[in-house]
Amino acid sequence: MSTSTLFKATRQVARLTRPSNTSIPSVRPATLALRIRHQTLVTVSCADARSQRQSRFDYSARPELSIFDVAKAQFHSTGRKKLSASAGCGTTDGSVVIDTRENFLYLAKLADQAERYDEMLENMKKVVLSDQELTVEERNLLSVAWKDVVGTRRASMRTISIAEQREGSNGDGYKTSMIKGYREKIYSELAKICEDMLEMLDQRLIPSAASGENQVFYHKMKGDCYRYLAEFATGDKRKNSGDKSLEAYNAATNVAVVELLSTHPTRLALALNFSVFYYDIVNSPDRACHLAKQAFDDAIDDVDTLSEETYKDSTMIMQLLRDNLTIWAGRMEETEAEDAQGEPTKTPTTEGS
Repeated sequence: MSTSTLFKATRQVARLTRPSNTSIPSVRPATLALRIRHQTLVTVSCADARSQRQSRFDYSARPELSIFDVAKAQFHSTGRKKLSASAGCGTTDGSVVIDTRENFLYLAKLADQAERYDEMLENMKKVVLSDQELTVEERNLLSVAWKDVVGTRRASMRTISIAEQREGSNGDGYKTSMIKGYREKIYSELAKICEDMLEMLDQRLIPSAASGENQVFYHKMKGDCYRYLAEFATGDKRKNSGDKSLEAYNAATNVAVVELLSTHPTRLALALNFSVFYYDIVNSPDRACHLAKQAFDDAIDDVDTLSEETYKDSTMIMQLLRDNLTIWAGRMEETEAEDAQGEPTKTPTTEGS
């Protein structure tokens, strides 16, 4: 199909959609149909031209597309250059806005300002799918979005677990079963978020990471994913997730000790999260304290290597390492007393981004 034929068909449809105050009668706003090259009849709802977005590739089920968009999509489907992203009538003047990598990135930043982190994460996923290595800014936006989305589920899981223990101690089996079902629902959400991130890390982010810093960053994220899965799991699921988390953290550490200075914020954040893994998942306070102290001491010895750009981030993470060391050391000293008094209330440890 030639380009001239395409635009001729588009102009014909445009005449059908002309407002009713012109000499040409208007068509009912329910549906319009456009047949191109005797192929499938494409039905477009004009009344809903700016409404809900549906299937990305099923043009017949996308009421937000204009007639021109449908014609263009059919034109591309005949062997020409295909559309790289969906299109929508999103502007007040009726112009078409193409969903590009830049637009997804802008929407992610906008969602960040509005604290709508689920939408921020969805837009950053689309940025990742563009198959370009993320910049430091884009990488950090992805991490912030994911941490906030998964963080709300982790906080919910802790609250629900406390409620489950409380009702269980009260002997209320009915409420306990209700809480258990709700906890499983939240965990399934958390698991889906982590599994989606793991898929992006394994298939796109880690293979495309060219710099040592990016390799450490993404392997650390992978370790975090499995740590979160292990955090609220039991039995074999906890063990399997824990083993994979350990493997990812070790992979990140092997690169970090070679590629990054001891004062680099990414290396310090890795040590912080890795030590939390040992404390919370492996239940090894000694190893957690050793790792955190080693990272802190190494950074102190090389403090003169801190750059102006990373000084604030590095010193903040060093402070978190020291805070955790203080908390953990205090717990270890009080272990015997706490065991005698029953299960203590644990002070939450902090982790990096």
